[in-house]
Amino acid sequence: MARTAMRPTSLEELGIERKPFYTTAEVARILQISDQSLLDRIHTPADDPRHVYAVALGPRTYRIPVGALAQVVGIRPQLHIGRKPRRIDEIARREAPAKRRSR
Repeated sequence: MARTAMRPTSLEELGIERKPFYTTAEVARILQISDQSLLDRIHTPADDPRHVYAVALGPRTYRIPVGALAQVVGIRPQLHIGRKPRRIDEIARREAPAKRRSR
């Protein structure tokens, strides 16, 4: 009987600590590639399957968001849609500070 590889569903299953952003060195170590190879993948066009999304903090400093790392290691995004989805403009209107009337 042939065994099929199970796709991981979380970073924790892979032994990766979950945090909002990862350094390029951390991601390179997780992917088992060199830092330069990761930078090359960051600079590839977004439509290339090898592309890694990163946020530029400076000319040579990048951070990789948790969602981008999950995508690179093959974890599918989890979408949660409630029973009554709210529109973004409704939420923004409620969270905006009330305007004061000038006298």
